[in-house]
Amino acid sequence: MLRYISLRERFLAAIFLSALLGGILRVVHVQPRINEGLWRTDDYEYFEMGRLIREEGYLGDPHRSWRPTAMRMPMYPAFLALTQAVFGSVPGARRAQILLGVLAVLLAGAVGWRLHSPAAGALAAFLLAVDPRQIEITHWLFIESFFGFTLLFLAWALGRWSREESPEW
Repeated sequence: MLRYISLRERFLAAIFLSALLGGILRVVHVQPRINEGLWRTDDYEYFEMGRLIREEGYLGDPHRSWRPTAMRMPMYPAFLALTQAVFGSVPGARRAQILLGVLAVLLAGAVGWRLHSPAAGALAAFLLAVDPRQIEITHWLFIESFFGFTLLFLAWALGRWSREESPEW
């Protein structure tokens, strides 16, 4: 028996299809490079700082591991330490970046939906899913993917908080 699919359900499906498309595009981009080493740039430094957090228990200078540092904020290296513990080395961290990108697409859809309309959510999810720069950045272990996800999560939480009957601090 055929059932009528509401407009709301169609927009929700569009958000999930965008996340699927974004995941596929990110996998297609990252997979040929999954085992590449890290250049001596930010991605190397972030990864090494994550390794030091995981192995030594402190945020260390990637070039002088014996020296603690506050050169970079600790959240992204801590995320990389977690990915190293769960998924293994660099390929695992890159897979975690793919997952982060897919979750960001879903969050963009949720934020657009909550703050404007279901159509805005579907459009936001699609645009983030197919954005070439967002796809490209997935390969590198740069903070931008994590930072973008964090900002989307905060926007979602703020939107949720602002719609409550009596929002409290």
